[in-house]
Amino acid sequence: MPNDPLTYPYDASPAPGDLEEVADGVFWLRMPMPFKLDHINLWLLADGDSWLMVDTGFPTDQTRDLWRGILSGDAKTRAPDRLICTHFHPDHVGLSGWFQREYATRLLMSRTEWLTANYLSRVSDSDYAAGQGAFFRRHGLEPARCDRLTARGNAYAKRLDSLPASYHRLEDGDRLSIGGRDWRIIVGQGHAPEQLCLYCEALNVLI
Repeated sequence: MPNDPLTYPYDASPAPGDLEEVADGVFWLRMPMPFKLDHINLWLLADGDSWLMVDTGFPTDQTRDLWRGILSGDAKTRAPDRLICTHFHPDHVGLSGWFQREYATRLLMSRTEWLTANYLSRVSDSDYAAGQGAFFRRHGLEPARCDRLTARGNAYAKRLDSLPASYHRLEDGDRLSIGGRDWRIIVGQGHAPEQLCLYCEALNVLI
C-alpha cells in the first residue's frame, strides 16, 4: 500500500476483478464497458466489517460475474452494506437494483440524481425519442444523425438492470463516517445535475 496517494503510480491500473489499495482502506477497481470508453473506475471503502461501495459499473453479465468473484474472493471478509451512486448514468447506477436483490445493499444518492434516474427509466420510447429529437434539432444536429439517435428510443432504460425502490438522500456538506474517518460530500454540477464526490481530509483522497 502506498504511503502517499499523491505519488502513487496510477498508470499501473488494476485488471478487471482485481483490487488495488491506493490509501488505507480505499480500494480501486476497474470494470469493462462495451463502448469506445472501455472501462470505469470504481471504489470500495473499508468500513469495519462492511464495504461502502462507490458506483456499480455497467449492467452486463460480465460485470455481474466480476463483482461476484470480487465479493466472494479478495473482498469476502466484508459485506457490501452501502452503495453510493455518484450520479444517474447507467455505468454508475445501472446495477444498484441488482446489488439490493443479491446483497441487500442500501443505496445512497442525491435527490436530483435519484429522481432523474427514476424518471428516465420510466419514459416510453416514443416520448423519449420526441423529446430528444426536438432537443437535437434545436441545436443544429444534421437530420440523418438525429433520426439514428431517436430511432434508439429510450436507450437509458435499456441500460439499467433496475433501480431500488428506496434510497437514502445525500446532500452537499453531509459527512459520513467510513472506516472511522470523516468523509465529506461535495456536489458538482455539469457532468450530471447533482453529482456526488467524496473527500477525506485525513487521507487526502477525493473520489
